[in-house]
Amino acid sequence: MEQPTQRIAVHCSHLAIDLDKVYSMVASNETTRSAYHRKFFDVAGSSFESSELHSDSWTAYPYGDVLYLRETNKSAVRKEVFLFCFGVVVFWNWETESAEKSFLRLLSPFSSLTLTEEVQGCASDDIEYYFGDTFAVRNDVVELSSESSDERLAVSYAFSQSSLLSVFEARVDEIIARNEHIPVELAKHGKIHMSQTAISKEMGRLFMERNSINLESDILGTPDHFWEDDVWEPVYRTVSNYLEQEDRHDILNKRLDCVRELLDVLSTQSENQHASSLEMIIIWLIVSEVVVAIVWNVLIKDILGYFQHCK
Repeated sequence: MEQPTQRIAVHCSHLAIDLDKVYSMVASNETTRSAYHRKFFDVAGSSFESSELHSDSWTAYPYGDVLYLRETNKSAVRKEVFLFCFGVVVFWNWETESAEKSFLRLLSPFSSLTLTEEVQGCASDDIEYYFGDTFAVRNDVVELSSESSDERLAVSYAFSQSSLLSVFEARVDEIIARNEHIPVELAKHGKIHMSQTAISKEMGRLFMERNSINLESDILGTPDHFWEDDVWEPVYRTVSNYLEQEDRHDILNKRLDCVRELLDVLSTQSENQHASSLEMIIIWLIVSEVVVAIVWNVLIKDILGYFQHCK
């Protein structure tokens, strides 16, 4: 018998969300809320109360680098949201994408480093899930083994990291597209007309991207949450392996290495051209000095006899 499924949606519109500010806004009481606050709650589907963030409709739980919002009504299907500090938002049981987009727009004042629409599209994903006996993920369908929110948090962690990885993949694609003409011109003309400054700028952008992927992001690192509570870590690792995060990370670095090697060749070529130019300048200075010496000592002084009276 086919199981009824529900929807998981993953979006990344920014590369950072200030969860403390979001939490503070959620914790504001009814009398101090601005019109913006009320609009935020309306989009979420209900209003919050300040007393421990519990009300008849919603509950909010901070998990370090995650803020978890959940409806507390008695319906069979409740909306949930996992907000990650690195900009990814995972929606559970939301009916439409338009509602999710509205929610994301309301997060803008608390977010930074807005992504382009094209990159956001690459980082978005829709997955189905249902409750079963054992945890499994196949064909973009997740089978949950329990109704524990911690299990859904583990799944959300993996999908959020995959979404962030998709952002970096899209940005690396842009770098490659921006430089794909270089090998073509080298093969056709044997050289390329790029200044050393332009090459250095492109290498700088390349190093910044690589630094984001390997040093600043939490793509492959096990979230701290599972160091404190490792019960659901196997669920997180199962989804991460299904999404092939380690392989995708390695491929990203290899693609960046290819671009870096190409730019290194260009940089070496530019340096050689600069060195050749300096050599030519020195040669012409020497030639000029010899010519001046010949003209002065031979033509003017000896042949034409000028300055003979100075002897």
